[in-house]
Amino acid sequence: MDSSSSTTEEPRAASSVSVPGSLMLFGEHAVLRGAPAVVTAVDQRMRVTRRLASDGQLRIVSALGEYHSPITELRDDDRFRFLLEAVRRAGPRSGLEVEVASEFSSTIGFGSSAAVTVGTVALLHPEADKRAIFDEALAVVRAVQGRGSGGDVAASVFGGFLGYRTDPVEIEPLDVSEPPPVSVVYCGYKVQTPQVIAHVAEREEAQPELLRAAFTKLGHIAGVAMDAIQDGDWNMVGHLMNMHQNLADTLGINTPELREIAAGLGAADGMFGAKITGAGLGDCVIGIGAAGARVAGFRSIPVGIGAPGLTE
Repeated sequence: MDSSSSTTEEPRAASSVSVPGSLMLFGEHAVLRGAPAVVTAVDQRMRVTRRLASDGQLRIVSALGEYHSPITELRDDDRFRFLLEAVRRAGPRSGLEVEVASEFSSTIGFGSSAAVTVGTVALLHPEADKRAIFDEALAVVRAVQGRGSGGDVAASVFGGFLGYRTDPVEIEPLDVSEPPPVSVVYCGYKVQTPQVIAHVAEREEAQPELLRAAFTKLGHIAGVAMDAIQDGDWNMVGHLMNMHQNLADTLGINTPELREIAAGLGAADGMFGAKITGAGLGDCVIGIGAAGARVAGFRSIPVGIGAPGLTE
């Protein structure tokens, strides 16, 4: 994106955007190999606010802490890698304060890195349309993370339910009249996505035929799920979630805690199915068909899916 869209004007009133978190419903890992995936925005949101300053400093205020540095010589800080990369790429020359207020913790896999990137890019490039914001935010995420599908970025920008492919990117909004109730349960720990991606890649190298067959199956499940979601056939969606979860062991992304949660949610009243959401080796399990289901010993997170995307 042309850095000319970043501003150098005198300080003025703050500008602010609201960005949803996200969950991947189908296609984890397979999406990195050309298969389709399904992502959704969640109703837990992040507000990112920009204020201009005349002192040539970048200041960041968030639940992760505070940061300040000359804006033309930004020092690295792992807490704010995505936000700092977005600022570097935009190249503003005047001072800037960015405040991040989130309804969800960065330790929960609701796509906080994607959300803060989308919010920051939108504020640094206020004239950009949503597709341009998506493209720049995806470039930021890949510059920091190396490899990633960008499905969470798409969900944060466009909202709702999306069919998604990568390289080249294809984004297909799915028409859903009434999102179903869901239950999300956190296992208590999270492994960073690049580490899990590397783990699956090692497993694929050791057992290429087995893993490639699994990726093919996951892509097929995601494709069928898109039709079921648009038909409102949530019973079928749950069945497909169970099929997806059964392949988690093949990918090597399951853990005892995730298995226990998936089994517990799957057995809850009114539940159609449950699976890991996200890269795996920790984080969350989502069950579809009932809200508020709990699994003893684990944290239940109230959340709704199909939320609006980036807004002011």
